[in-house]
Amino acid sequence: MRKQLTLALIAGLCLTPPPPSAQAALITEHKLKAQVNAIFDGPAGLLVSNAGSGAFQKITPSPFTVTGSTPGVSANTFFIGPDGGTWFYGAVIKKIPVPVDERKHPDKEELKEEGFPMFAEISGSTFASKYTFPLPVKETPYRFTSILTGPDGALWMTDGATFGVDHTFVGGPISTFVLPNGAGGPARMIYGPAGDFWATEIVNGAVAQITPEGTIIEHPLGGGYGAFGSTEPYGIVAGPDGALWIAEERGGAIARLTVEGQLQVFPVPTPAGYKLGQADGAPTPRNIAVGPEGGIWFTDPGDNSVGRVLDGQVAEYPLPTAEVVPDQLAVANGEIWVTEANATAIASVNPNASPATTQATKTSVVPKHAPLHRCSVHARRREHRKRGSPCKRSPEIVSTSHRSSLEPYTPGTSAERRTGLEPATSSLGSLRSTN
Repeated sequence: MRKQLTLALIAGLCLTPPPPSAQAALITEHKLKAQVNAIFDGPAGLLVSNAGSGAFQKITPSPFTVTGSTPGVSANTFFIGPDGGTWFYGAVIKKIPVPVDERKHPDKEELKEEGFPMFAEISGSTFASKYTFPLPVKETPYRFTSILTGPDGALWMTDGATFGVDHTFVGGPISTFVLPNGAGGPARMIYGPAGDFWATEIVNGAVAQITPEGTIIEHPLGGGYGAFGSTEPYGIVAGPDGALWIAEERGGAIARLTVEGQLQVFPVPTPAGYKLGQADGAPTPRNIAVGPEGGIWFTDPGDNSVGRVLDGQVAEYPLPTAEVVPDQLAVANGEIWVTEANATAIASVNPNASPATTQATKTSVVPKHAPLHRCSVHARRREHRKRGSPCKRSPEIVSTSHRSSLEPYTPGTSAERRTGLEPATSSLGSLRSTN
């Protein structure tokens, strides 16, 4: 009898699910000593850079530990370098002579600290400079927000200062490819479908397709809001389906763009209790990544959430701590890692965990094969003010040429495949040649 009870008890323990507190959490926040500016997973491991000092540190996901700190260097943008290692674009602090007319005592030599932009490779907890620009940060007319190594071994960069896409071999002159509509505000860029580069344009509300030869084809996303008629596309990633997935900050949606120019829009659900015309809580998806389960994950700083598009369903999950402003993403160790711009912490998201009832559940279902016209949160606000009802969506497939808010569509033209200007070498690039 005792043996039977023992066996029954063992069987019961095996069949009884663990209590909720023992189940894996969907979102876990990890405290740090400083705010994080950037996060990246590559050959050197999962790395973060501090928002204040820019010093980079390595994150060991399990168990969670933080190691290393590199003073005197600021890592702004991580990327895979020409040799396959983890590189960063940032600045190194140097002491340089103070000009005579700026000295407190003209007859005495004085030194001051200045940050000089550089490309560097990370090795363990240290770095090796690959190229340091000759002019300090405040005098360098380049600001790279996204950097990739192209098939030609050169660096391709979106430039927030020249508003173009730059190309350079490390240490050589920098050439700038001008976007078809001028200062389009290039932000994030990837190398992927069709063997081309794809960059989001915040101002133009478009995605620029750049061939390795420098030809630019612009795909307007349309349906925008504001002076520029832009949905402000920011994050971009190549999905497992071969399409491009784009986070539209001002559009309040995730867009799916095929290389043929077909566009599908997934509106991000609004929070419970949200009212049309309300400013707070409006979805503003920003950065985007593919999860290990194939879902399209994105951050939503406007609603303090992370979200996912999977099998035609869009769901958002609020972070445990309010107003932390989720921003950048990296995928490592089977989880999605999220920076918190308004907190000294990062969050990890387990894509296979069941969300707690308090975490989940702004969900909207979109037909899997039904591309939509734009119906952004901003469009819904405008329609509400006019007629008191949300705008209607159309289920038909729409090419980008039909949805351009930048120029009128004329039948027989191909507005979605407008060839850009010939690449022009920037006059500033010659200043960046290696001595």
